[in-house]
Amino acid sequence: MPAAPAALRRGGGSGQRTVAHRLHRVRQPGPPGVVWFGEMLPAQALERAERAARQCSVMLVVGTSGAVWPAAGLASAARRAGAWVAIVNPNESEIDDDAHLVLRGSAAHLLPRCSKAFRSSPARRPLRRSRSATPG
Repeated sequence: MPAAPAALRRGGGSGQRTVAHRLHRVRQPGPPGVVWFGEMLPAQALERAERAARQCSVMLVVGTSGAVWPAAGLASAARRAGAWVAIVNPNESEIDDDAHLVLRGSAAHLLPRCSKAFRSSPARRPLRRSRSATPG
């Protein structure tokens, strides 16, 4: 496979947006489904994420600084609604206090280990949250 063009290897700033638009022009599937720095999340996507946060039993937050709002508020919303929240991140984040468990390390290293531990757990069963659950 040929090496990526230099424009693709450079990261950051408006260069990423330019790369996405170039890919679209060369008839790739289209620009990636991301929100670029400084852009707002689509309202419908944010509403779905907030609803999911309020309804989930467990929230796993992976690789974030927890500094970009409104997405940074989703872990807190989930916990207030009674979900168990875990954060996997190599560094401290601004939302660590919202978590019941914080695992320090890379997602590439920790997620496979967590998955393996979950699959081998004899206590594995669907989590159900009662309506009267209180965050804690």
